[in-house]
Amino acid sequence: MARPATAAVRLLTGEREPVRLATTANIALHGLQTIDGVATEVGDRVLVKNQADARANGIYTASEGQWFRAADARTSRTMQKGTTVRVQQGATSESFVYTFEAFEPVIGTSDITFSLASLGHIGTERYSTEFDFIDDGVTDNDAAWALAKATLGSVETLVMLRKALGVFYFATTGDFTGLKIDASSNPTFTGPNVYNDRTQAQKVANDPAVTVVGTGELLFNSTVLLTTFQHHAEPVDKFDFLTDGDVAYDEPTVVDMNTATMLKFAWPNGNTTSATATGISKATNLINIDWSTADLTTLIFAGIVPEPGCQYSWVCGYNAADTGYVVLAYEGGYHAVYAPVGGDMVHKKLTAAATFTETSVFSFGDGLAAQTEAGYTLTRASMTVDMLTPTKYAIGMNGVIIASGELAKPALYIGPGVYRPTAGAQVSNFQNIIKTRNPTRLAPRPVRALFVGDSKMDDIMIGWPRDIARIMQGSMGTQWESSKNIALAGATLADQLTAILAQVMTGYTDVFISLGTNDTQVGTASSTFATNFALMLDQALIAGAKVTVLLTPAFYDRANAVTYGGLGQNSGGSSAVPVYREVIRRVVATYRDAGKAVAIVDAGKILGPTIARYLTWNADQNRVDLNVLDNIHETRSARTKIAHACARAAYGLSSPKRTSGVKTMLALTSVGGTVAAAATAYLGSYAAAAALSSAITIPYAGVAKNLRCLASVVPGAGQSYTYTLMVNGVATILTCVTGAAVLVGADTLNMVAVAAGASLSVRVVNSATGAVATHQCTVEIDPT
Repeated sequence: MARPATAAVRLLTGEREPVRLATTANIALHGLQTIDGVATEVGDRVLVKNQADARANGIYTASEGQWFRAADARTSRTMQKGTTVRVQQGATSESFVYTFEAFEPVIGTSDITFSLASLGHIGTERYSTEFDFIDDGVTDNDAAWALAKATLGSVETLVMLRKALGVFYFATTGDFTGLKIDASSNPTFTGPNVYNDRTQAQKVANDPAVTVVGTGELLFNSTVLLTTFQHHAEPVDKFDFLTDGDVAYDEPTVVDMNTATMLKFAWPNGNTTSATATGISKATNLINIDWSTADLTTLIFAGIVPEPGCQYSWVCGYNAADTGYVVLAYEGGYHAVYAPVGGDMVHKKLTAAATFTETSVFSFGDGLAAQTEAGYTLTRASMTVDMLTPTKYAIGMNGVIIASGELAKPALYIGPGVYRPTAGAQVSNFQNIIKTRNPTRLAPRPVRALFVGDSKMDDIMIGWPRDIARIMQGSMGTQWESSKNIALAGATLADQLTAILAQVMTGYTDVFISLGTNDTQVGTASSTFATNFALMLDQALIAGAKVTVLLTPAFYDRANAVTYGGLGQNSGGSSAVPVYREVIRRVVATYRDAGKAVAIVDAGKILGPTIARYLTWNADQNRVDLNVLDNIHETRSARTKIAHACARAAYGLSSPKRTSGVKTMLALTSVGGTVAAAATAYLGSYAAAAALSSAITIPYAGVAKNLRCLASVVPGAGQSYTYTLMVNGVATILTCVTGAAVLVGADTLNMVAVAAGASLSVRVVNSATGAVATHQCTVEIDPT
């Protein structure tokens, strides 16, 4: 029955009461008749939209005699453009919503026309061979679908999703070939298994997606899976009101470039710095390098001591012979992104003594127009280094991330750099270094994703895994640009390794992997699985993409699943699932330990409580777990939860959390004790003869910096006090010296990583005839 609605509600909402049926052709407006496959009854509301004389269209009440317009749709005011009505029944129009299109129609004079509402307002319907299928509501294709079903295996399904009248999404979990579908009504079919009858050349030429084999017949052929990119819409705003969490607190401050330490590395692979000053002049907002006298064949850079959690940005002026650099230096090496003027960008990382690895940084955009856009080249763009923690960083170009990584030790210096092979009359410069506290995050790169896996990652289930794109699109500034899914039902890790090795990985920013279920059923050796999984990660990471691995939950074998109300299958191999889970986890951990951008999502944690309830599935035919489709696969709602988890993990790779601890000031003192001439003492809670005797233990991991020391008296002419921070009794690079008439010393340049539970003290060495004095020292600890 039609839902009740008051006139006031109808006028306010612009929605008419539902109609039972909608016409599909011109009809006589009198007497009971069959419309859209359904016999009308007295009092039925009918949407008449196909009359030869369009002035007669509208909403009518059926009767055995003459039909009359319905009370809520018989005046110009009640049939205004934009008014909508939903259809309740009918072979063709059931659940469709139609919109009145005439603006201020005059009844009996104006044509009354209708259009199908946007698909977002239509209740889409899912059809499968289990329930027969009629593609357009007129043509009967039952025989064709029965033939299709007969060719499918016992665990395969043929699915149709009606998008609109005569437009269908088509998918199957297995291949079938040579099926002819009556398409005399010209329906449109799209989907992963409709591409397959086209060659690559046909796809490039945008030829039809299916082969016409006769008048109104379509031939489906999916013996070879050819997958194309699916493009996604531009992001849209997901909220209208801001909250505290949405407020930006960027606090930019000028960096005095006079304070920059000019340093150089031997080129190309030196890993220790030395000072350089020749040909260099500095001002508050500018550093010039004159190549007629400056050091050649070295990497010269302006070192700024970074504050963790802050961003540093600048722009440079380079010459044609220059190679521009963004440098992050630490004790024993550096990371950098570099590019020659007009050349490609490279991300360079020290991986061993004097050994660097280099990865190409994928350029923005495609084609010659993008390649020649000078403002989007490293040597002309606004460059930013975001120090997320003392060791983790992201490098941005014009506000968008182009590279990220983690240093082996805390960053000592960051800044712009340049390499020049030959002398010349040109001057290169670094300009306007700005430091920003509480910065807004750099925007992630446009996402180009690759999905790899078996039936737990393929796109047979409508909406999955595209839900990941839907969730990420627009979130955290993300533009999800395109995706490709090479996952295949029934595939083992070895099968998908072959598939991904055939892919050109350049351009992909993210790879999502879910494998292992089928390996448990064929009995792949765990050692072989580990080796192949590492090879797959190597291929996924080869061009700089981030990888999110979906760890399958353990499943159950139930031979009597269908009997007792479930959709389970007695597939075998369930006892091996935990073994593969831990193999995957160990391989991922190995790559994480090596600093690789790999995340893991454990579906068992997301769905664990409900999957555990699956064991209570009992003989009373009570299916208790709504998250489990069968013994291996999750339901649509469960996969939405997994999609959220995958999105969170992917963001965790591109946007690590910032250091959040409160800075600690550690005071170390001799407490009235003195250090004699030519003597050594260790300051902690008091002056001691051994490094660990009075040392102070730090309960958390952090970075020690800004060592400052004060003596009670000056050491005397030609004498000195030397202070060194000791960590677990071992001297560090954090050190300072006072001498002559100076009471205070400081080291504000160097930093040292400190592990949780480390013991800290300061060693004081008095020179041969230095004055006897008491000493006090402070050192800052930034938690990591």
